[in-house]
Amino acid sequence: MRAIRFLCLAATLAVAATPAFAEWYVVMGSFPQGSPEVDDQLYMIANQCDLAAERGEGFDLVGMNPDVTLVFLGPYPSKARAKKALPAARRCVPDAFVKSATPRPAGDH
Repeated sequence: MRAIRFLCLAATLAVAATPAFAEWYVVMGSFPQGSPEVDDQLYMIANQCDLAAERGEGFDLVGMNPDVTLVFLGPYPSKARAKKALPAARRCVPDAFVKSATPRPAGDH
């Protein structure tokens, strides 16, 4: 009986310790919210690099700076997939980097 209680406790702790679903991004720029540079960066990436970068607000992603607007590729389901996209991103933006973040639940702003 003691072993069963221990297994139940261990299973409960394992579930509680499991992180929320994380996604991986290739960040190609971060700018103050409302900055016109975001559109310039997106235009340059699309036209010079032929990459489909997106814009997103940092506050929508737990793990990113909430005070910036991001230009990124992704999300990717794994770090390995994001790292595969990194060389193409760095040909365009040399300081691009891979970062994980968790989408913030709707209404949790």
